Amino acid sequence: MLELTLTQTIILALYSFSMGLERSGIRSVNMITVPTVFASLGPMAALGYTQPIVVISNCFSVARYWRDTDWHIIRSTFIAMV
Repeated sequence: MLELTLTQTIILALYSFSMGLERSGIRSVNMITVPTVFASLGPMAALGYTQPIVVISNCFSVARYWRDTDWHIIRSTFIAMV
């Protein structure tokens, strides 16, 4: 398993914070943090660390906007995806 340095841990924490900002409606925040994460960790490790952050942030977004969701659109895109 990859041992993270303090700098890499701080960069991942900033990425998590910026992902929350991105989900709350402030767009283009991740344009700075994503390349920084990939440059500091390398591509394989960065994907391993960032994918769970993205999945968890999507779960929080769905929980927050559950009632405002247009489920017809989601069903149609889900069927196309399958």
